Amino acid sequence: MKRLFLISFLSIGTIYVSAQSRFGARAGVNLSKINFDYVDPSVEIDNQFATSFQVGAYAEFKLLPKIFMQPGLELSGHGSKIVDGQEEAKINLMYLKVPLYFGTRVGLGLGSISFGAGPYFSYALSGKSSSGGQDADIQFGNAMDDDLKPTDFGINLLSSYQLPLGLNFTLGYQLGLSNNMPNALSDQIKAKNSSISFSVGYAIKLP
Repeated sequence: MKRLFLISFLSIGTIYVSAQSRFGARAGVNLSKINFDYVDPSVEIDNQFATSFQVGAYAEFKLLPKIFMQPGLELSGHGSKIVDGQEEAKINLMYLKVPLYFGTRVGLGLGSISFGAGPYFSYALSGKSSSGGQDADIQFGNAMDDDLKPTDFGINLLSSYQLPLGLNFTLGYQLGLSNNMPNALSDQIKAKNSSISFSVGYAIKLP
């Protein structure tokens, strides 16, 4: 997984030097939750959105006149709020995320609007859970006594409105496809990340 992130980072650098038409950064808010699905139908969990943040940079280059490719690198917070009667627990996770979008951009009003979709790969950097005033570190791995896998992958959807000077506003949706429970528990329960994000950014258009 570390090799994957290194290759992605070097690829972004190569794109930036040779074929990039834009370089930008954005930051904003994540509204996320972990969708738990137990094999036992009698077990139900009330998951609610938890608030976190995201910050990252991206490169963009044209494939066709109105088609672009946009790889990026982000620090992205995820988690969930779990409510059981009067009890409430929170899970907070921090991922290093590599998204890759393929999209199109058309003029609209004073600026332009773009739509994109593509895969993402994430690696967990840290995690904490809190319940009843007690905090605990999330253990990442694939053993029976671990809490979650360190890796996550899925699909991202993105829509962004950009003004002529580079200021942009972005709405994103992340749909996790991987079961993030350790292999030892994956036949009993599934856990998949999902989130909605709102961000503000700035992009520089290069010749």
